[in-house]
Amino acid sequence: EEGNVLHKTLERFLGKHLNEKLPKYSFDQLWEELKQDFQDVTNDFVANGKVPQNEMWTADQNRLLNTLKRWLRYEYDMQNKWDFVPYALEWDFSSKNGRPLRMTLDDGRSFSIGGRIDRIDKNGDKLFVTDYKLSSTPGTNDLKNAIDLQMPIYILSAGKQKDKEIVGGGYLSLKYTKRGPNVKLDDSQTIPFATKYAEYLKLAGDIVVGEDGSLITEGAQLYYELVNSTGRVVINNMLD
Repeated sequence: EEGNVLHKTLERFLGKHLNEKLPKYSFDQLWEELKQDFQDVTNDFVANGKVPQNEMWTADQNRLLNTLKRWLRYEYDMQNKWDFVPYALEWDFSSKNGRPLRMTLDDGRSFSIGGRIDRIDKNGDKLFVTDYKLSSTPGTNDLKNAIDLQMPIYILSAGKQKDKEIVGGGYLSLKYTKRGPNVKLDDSQTIPFATKYAEYLKLAGDIVVGEDGSLITEGAQLYYELVNSTGRVVINNMLD
């Protein structure tokens, strides 16, 4: 449950700081706030029997607090380097909210993909997607080799918002306090940790559907088969 504890803590903390820069507050003030959010979340997990209340969990809590403090320092410093601010958390793209990602093949077959994006940052009408991982993230070449499907789907989904432009996305490892791989779709200098890849949005669609309208990866084929058998497919947050 470590990943879920961190995930819920960050959701609670950043949920109070949407559309604003963290550096407007002192680091110490934010750290006290984040520690309290962590304590509240862990208390809920213990009360619901999701984690044991024993010496081992006490040691794990100290380690997770260190992870959160490194994240906060990284986030605090990074927000001084780019113009984006947290805009949406746990952004749901599903049939329930009327905004699933609908994919149509050249032969007329279509299917919908639903999921939940950990975090979307905004700079004016520009959006950047972030997916948290507890430790490891996909490799830099995974997208080009059509191995990673999660980020292409997230970027395509976020990019369908009205009056908004998706300009990039990527992963953030909480354990290593490191972003990557990341991609930006324009020449913006305010995304210092992402490499420009102007054709990524087209590539994202091609990875999922295929340039010739076929499902070119086993992952995409699995998505299509799941839709046929269940009527829908949902991508859950994956904190590995």
